[in-house]
Amino acid sequence: MRNGLRVTHGLHVTSKRLSGGGTRWYVYAWRGGPCIHTADGQKPRITPTILDTAAKARQEARSAPENTLARLVGDYKRSPEFSRLADSTARDYHRSIDRIVDRFGDVPLEVFDDWKMRGRILEWRDGWQGQPRTADKLVRTFGVILQWGIQRGHLRVNILSDIKALHEADRSEIIWEPHHWEALAPHASQQLMDALELCRMTGLRLGDLVKVERQHIMGQTIKFRTAKRRRVVVIPIFPELDELLARLAPDGPLLRNSYGKPWTSSGLGGVFQKAKNKAGIDVHIHDLRGTYATWLCMKGLTDSEIGRVIGWAPDTIADLRVRYVDEARVVTSMLERLKA
Repeated sequence: MRNGLRVTHGLHVTSKRLSGGGTRWYVYAWRGGPCIHTADGQKPRITPTILDTAAKARQEARSAPENTLARLVGDYKRSPEFSRLADSTARDYHRSIDRIVDRFGDVPLEVFDDWKMRGRILEWRDGWQGQPRTADKLVRTFGVILQWGIQRGHLRVNILSDIKALHEADRSEIIWEPHHWEALAPHASQQLMDALELCRMTGLRLGDLVKVERQHIMGQTIKFRTAKRRRVVVIPIFPELDELLARLAPDGPLLRNSYGKPWTSSGLGGVFQKAKNKAGIDVHIHDLRGTYATWLCMKGLTDSEIGRVIGWAPDTIADLRVRYVDEARVVTSMLERLKA
């Protein structure tokens, strides 16, 4: 689990539980800024050396020439909009931003009001076509920065609006089926299977799943604020989920690894990937969100109700219903009639 907290002097300190036990601490010059110190074990003491390093990092960020993309990026990373991003989203942005600044950091801002620049950026993006998801993240992050520049009065147009993605895979209609579970079971620990079952019965993203604690269970619901959307979801507890919750950790985070420590998202994802490779199945943990939506359909919830729980548009739920739920009911009905 990754926890963030602000400390004095504008520093930002986060911690990450290691898969083998213990804690690693990260000290950032500011929230969204560069990492300037790491330490394992106890929370690090803020020393004059760390403060000096942070001050130097801030000065370097401010010293980017006026009216360049690098300056705009630095301002964006210190903005309230950036500070409100989920940690996982901020990490993704950091990787993309570094590449964007390396290539376009010294370009004057006024150039980004010229639509001809759109072509130059897309040519650069095409150099990543062998990694289409990375290419799309670069353009998406670039577009977010330009849009922020418009809001702050630095730019007039967003030349990266309406760019068609290179990676168009839509996994919202992919669900786990019985043969996936059967193939995985011999290669997975009980702790991993419990985590996957909790995901199947809650529809939570991996980063949220490992943060659900016993205190989030309120009566017949799980109430939890998601990291990505920052919205409170209310998940109904059906009898099957109630049985699962009864055998999970009695306090603190519900999910624990084989060492009895709370899972981290990277730890759980890595263990799953190894088991999945051994099982020879091609499904993701994220696909359990579609599985959950399908399960709720079978329980009788409407598309609108399911959309509120899982955060998907009702149209997406309707497509799942047609593909899996209604089709299964038609086949079952046919078999019953054929047997008569």
